[in-house]
Amino acid sequence: MKDMGGVSTKEPEFQFVNSTIDNPVVPQDVATRALIRKQAMKKASAARKKSGSYGKHNLRQYPVFVDGPIPTTNPRPTSSSREGVFHKQQTSPELDHGCGTTIIDSAPSFQHAKSKSHLQPTPIELLGASVPASLPLTAFESMSMRYGINILDLSNLTTFHVSRATRKALATDPSQVINMLSYNQWSFFSYLSSSYETSPCVRSAVDCVVARVRQILSPSEPDLDSTVITHYVKALSTLQKALECQRQRYSPEVLYAIEILALYELLASSEPTAWIRHSAGAAHLIQLRGPRRYKTEFEKSLFMAHVGTITTEAMFNNEHCFLEQDNWKEVFESVIVDDDIISDRSEIVISLLMIKSKIPGICADATTAVCGDKPPEMSAVVDLASRAQQARDSLIKWRCDYEPLLGPLAELCKRNVDDDKKCKVMGVYLSCMMLANRLLSSVSAPKERLELENEIDAIADQVIDLYGRVAEIRPQSTLFLAQTIAIAKAMQATTPLWRDISPDGGIERWKFERFCEIIGRKC
Repeated sequence: MKDMGGVSTKEPEFQFVNSTIDNPVVPQDVATRALIRKQAMKKASAARKKSGSYGKHNLRQYPVFVDGPIPTTNPRPTSSSREGVFHKQQTSPELDHGCGTTIIDSAPSFQHAKSKSHLQPTPIELLGASVPASLPLTAFESMSMRYGINILDLSNLTTFHVSRATRKALATDPSQVINMLSYNQWSFFSYLSSSYETSPCVRSAVDCVVARVRQILSPSEPDLDSTVITHYVKALSTLQKALECQRQRYSPEVLYAIEILALYELLASSEPTAWIRHSAGAAHLIQLRGPRRYKTEFEKSLFMAHVGTITTEAMFNNEHCFLEQDNWKEVFESVIVDDDIISDRSEIVISLLMIKSKIPGICADATTAVCGDKPPEMSAVVDLASRAQQARDSLIKWRCDYEPLLGPLAELCKRNVDDDKKCKVMGVYLSCMMLANRLLSSVSAPKERLELENEIDAIADQVIDLYGRVAEIRPQSTLFLAQTIAIAKAMQATTPLWRDISPDGGIERWKFERFCEIIGRKC
């Protein structure tokens, strides 16, 4: 076809481009070939830029090479062993390019390289050297592997039965912690992994506890003593900095670190004052944070981990427990999970702990009434007796309500974990029942006092019998009853004093002080 000027033109047509280098019709000019490739990949390039994968490798699959045979065994070193076929990792100066690509120094020879100017690994060798065996370990996982300890197995030492008596029992025989490693329950340890990665004070506290457990399990291992002390000093220093910071001091992570350090003191062989001090610090911070700061599951776990200790320590310190106040009732109730039959979050446990929170205040007021410098007013005595009676009635009702679930006390101890849970619950109930009876007895008439003391003596006998059966069948569960057996023995030691009625019918001051001395509380 010719145009008006006589110049011959061709119709536009689509031509397939043969990119084979041997095809003579393909342009040989390098710039032209680059332009062709650029035009051919234009749409693909735009799509990759839009999806965010432009300039990246195909992350969905590894390339398959045919230069050599694919090895039948995995040539990569495992995390548990760096010895064997591949001994050492080093950075290749030819392959690094600032990215830290690693190759193995004992990989197969590169003598068959195609280039004669310098040695090059085959693609299959590069693949075997650069593909990681697994995802890198987190700091928490690395720490657990280093010590061979999974701190989550200590969750049963972060529950409501922990007390001074528990600490004393562990100090007498630290190896008892081995029996705790077979338990695992809901606790604040469920949230440890993420906090360990992000909170320096939590990390330092955890390192301290894990090193101590390792020391208990391997007492002859060298250098552990200094390691434990180093971690402890660092944990205290890190925690102190967090407490001095106004933005951090009320954060759940700081409370977390304090409670974890209290666990360390529970396992430490030092004097009990350190554990008491840390426990008091945790209780004070829980109170300062207020009931509105326990909304998340993590915060509820921190609250529940210390509830038992808060109430028990208030009783020992002759103080009212702040948890008896109405504004903390909502926190207790928010913890309850309906589908848990017997656990730290079950209704049976929470309702009992709410009753227990009232015992320290009754005990403190009874101490004032009996041991005060001035005789108490009759109205104060009547009010005290009414509160003690109400606590006793609440405990009796609690026992009746959950009798089908708990069963007879004589059949409590069996060879299963469910009965361990029942032991913890019944231990708290029996302790509270003996204390409520003793407090009511202290402000009752002689006849009622004798009846109450007979009941106390019968309960103490049941506790001693239960403790003996538990020690024989499931000795690890005796820790759950450590505080209960201590109270039972104190009751039996002082029951004769309460049965000895004075001329005026009241309890003499020295008798009450003797009871407080034996039980280990301030008076």
